[in-house]
Amino acid sequence: MNVTDRSLALRSVVVAAAIAVVASFVAVAPAMAEVTTGATVPAEAPPSPPAGSQSAPSSSVSPGTDHVPADVATADPQDAAPAAPAAAVTGATVVGELVQAWPEHASVHDAELAEQGPLTYIERSDGSSVRVLTDDVDSVPVGATVEVTVGGEVVDAPAEDDGLAAAREVLAASVVAAAPVDPPVAAAGTAVTNSVTIVRVVPAGGQADSMTVATLANAVNGPVADFWRGQSGGRIQLGTTSGPSGWVSTGASCSDPTGLWNAAAAAAGWTPGPTKHLLVYVSSLPQNLPGCSFGMAEVGGSATSGGRLYVRAAGTSVLAHELGHNFGLGHSSQLQCNATTEAGTCQVSPYRDFYDVMGASWARLGSLNTAQAARLGVLDPGQVAELTPSGAAENVFLSPVSASGGTRALKLSAANGATYWVEYRAPTGQDAWLGTADDVFQLQEGVTVRRAAEGDDTSLLLDGTPTSAAGWDADRMTVVPSGSTISLAGGDFRLAVQYAAGTEAMVTVVPRAGGTAPIAIVGQRLPLASWDSLAASAGTVSVRGWALDPDQPLVAGQVHVYVDGRGTALVADGSRPDVGAVFPGSGSAHGFSFSTQVAPGTHSVCVYAIDVDTPSRNTSLGCRSITTQMALPLASWDSLAASAGTVSVRGWALDPDQPLVAGQVHVYVDGRGTALVADGSRPDVGAVFPGSGSAHGFSFSTQVAPGTHSVCVYAIDVDTPSRNTSLGCRSITTQMALPLASWDSLAASAGTVSVRGWALDPDQPLVAGQVHVYVDGRGTALVADGSRPDVGAVFPGSGSAHGFSFSTQVAPGTHSVCVYAIDVDTPSRNTSLGCRSITA
Repeated sequence: MNVTDRSLALRSVVVAAAIAVVASFVAVAPAMAEVTTGATVPAEAPPSPPAGSQSAPSSSVSPGTDHVPADVATADPQDAAPAAPAAAVTGATVVGELVQAWPEHASVHDAELAEQGPLTYIERSDGSSVRVLTDDVDSVPVGATVEVTVGGEVVDAPAEDDGLAAAREVLAASVVAAAPVDPPVAAAGTAVTNSVTIVRVVPAGGQADSMTVATLANAVNGPVADFWRGQSGGRIQLGTTSGPSGWVSTGASCSDPTGLWNAAAAAAGWTPGPTKHLLVYVSSLPQNLPGCSFGMAEVGGSATSGGRLYVRAAGTSVLAHELGHNFGLGHSSQLQCNATTEAGTCQVSPYRDFYDVMGASWARLGSLNTAQAARLGVLDPGQVAELTPSGAAENVFLSPVSASGGTRALKLSAANGATYWVEYRAPTGQDAWLGTADDVFQLQEGVTVRRAAEGDDTSLLLDGTPTSAAGWDADRMTVVPSGSTISLAGGDFRLAVQYAAGTEAMVTVVPRAGGTAPIAIVGQRLPLASWDSLAASAGTVSVRGWALDPDQPLVAGQVHVYVDGRGTALVADGSRPDVGAVFPGSGSAHGFSFSTQVAPGTHSVCVYAIDVDTPSRNTSLGCRSITTQMALPLASWDSLAASAGTVSVRGWALDPDQPLVAGQVHVYVDGRGTALVADGSRPDVGAVFPGSGSAHGFSFSTQVAPGTHSVCVYAIDVDTPSRNTSLGCRSITTQMALPLASWDSLAASAGTVSVRGWALDPDQPLVAGQVHVYVDGRGTALVADGSRPDVGAVFPGSGSAHGFSFSTQVAPGTHSVCVYAIDVDTPSRNTSLGCRSITA
């Protein structure tokens, strides 16, 4: 039987995108799937934006089509397939849990064209399931255990278009057991609250691709966990747990998602329970595998329900979206009307809240909208203002929803039970991409209104500027423009946006009790201001800038400066003709400056421009840190030299806090310190630092033993001697230089051997040193004091008395002659001139 032949009408509003399986799940059957060594597969590209818009940026990881692992074994169908249930024939009774699902398409455009409603399954306790027509059980609570009597098969849109199994009509249904109650959401913390077990599955007809467990784990533990941690204020902390490292090959197909989950759960040893999630990656090859959706996830009752999900890509948005369903969230869609915000001909446009993770925010993740955050139970009550129809009119100042504090949401509770959430979307924090090239849907900064709902769409974005039905597809302008007024809940509330810019939006809300008089647009604006400079000199912190209240431009407003939490109120009335030139008619008396003494250390300085008319409102100029300890000395270690046994140090030092005072310099030679006063003449230093004088030089010499020595130099602070500028440590070898010498000749005549040359000790250039001559091992000490004017010419200042000569009688034969120039200061040290042989 075809669905068009049935009188039961399927849902008229098509909500497409993430497949969300609504409700908790039952225990899976122990059908064992073969676990094999896995290959890797990157994430699919995200789906494209709606027709007529820019394409969403591709994921950084794309599915591979040229790599099929050879280590995925073919499973025996009897082992890999889920347990086969008894055939559900007309009139049969099926008992199990009622589970709903939405098929998700890879692009928003395809989702909007799909003609199908939510999917509904009855999951038996053995893990098998029977799909039934959703409209036949629309009054049965999702998540409850039910007993249904099934009728004939119906080939509906999911079966015809997506290859899913045909649905059964329901002849009768009753509730056997209510849905389980979830535990409360944990308080904010850092420990993991929700565990995610990852399994890669190859369904019937598929083949393994190149996705790795590590890629999936990194996505969950990284950007996905970061997103939910931030949006829940630390109450949802995701972390992965170990599952099988290889692929699970199963005979179950995508037309049987329960079978896929059963195979994965059995392979991983995973059992359902609160805060436990089973993430199945279904191989992306081939991409058009019948029955396979872009993703599927159970929707629990809360963030602690746990649940199962599958994806065919590792993109942050799709993973975050499907986990959102596990946490109990439905879709974020849009209500479009052709008359007013909620009146006239209206339709729900599925997934059209492109700001939100539970909409089609495939390219970028914006802040979780406050309707969804409230449903999740993670919206701080202290950040919510609330009004009812019987209340008084009120001006509400909204902080960006992406902020961590302030009033992030306005809750309007209508008489008919509807709840509206008003928030300000600004390009900051999680929404910093608004208005950039990443904003592929061309969303706007401004005030948005959403209506909380139940069922498939738990948040409906209202259109602040309704258009005719013909323009709905192209209309993405949903903010309520500044200066305009909309009516909500049939007149229970009228809301006017006074302004929305920067870090604040102001809305005026008149409940029904406040009458129908038009709302005056006052456009009260926050002060304009600039914090031009923050400086520190010695122990003083100085702040300078300007502030102007555009609603009172001729009035000098206040500026509050907080240094380490201690506040000072200033009047911004200093001369700033540059400000007056930019804001004609405002005058030039809008400058402020402030200085205060502080102890040495790092200090926090915060500045606020105060509203003239409403001092409780302000423009924050932010907080900055500055180190105000006194300036350390400036110094230079110009030279380190050694001559003979003397080490010499030279340089300059100046304390900028006391530039006319000669400071100390400490010199350490091999750990032994000497304090110097840096008061030597250095006119070059005085020229570079005017007003500091020239008496900042230092020099130091000390005798040391021959060897390598460590020298360290420190410039000492004049005011706080315990503080200093280290000029570092250097090493120098101060051992005396070895003699310079030359063995000019060796000669033999008759029975005589003669030696001639010169020697000079550079450490004692005017002293005649010794030369030792060894003939056949017998040594003779000579004094090198013979005239050698040629040596004196090469070594000026050394004199010419450095020559030596020597002769001795030897027996006929060959003889060995060796010559050494002896160090004057340390005779144990010498310069060897070598050994030679000669025949006499």
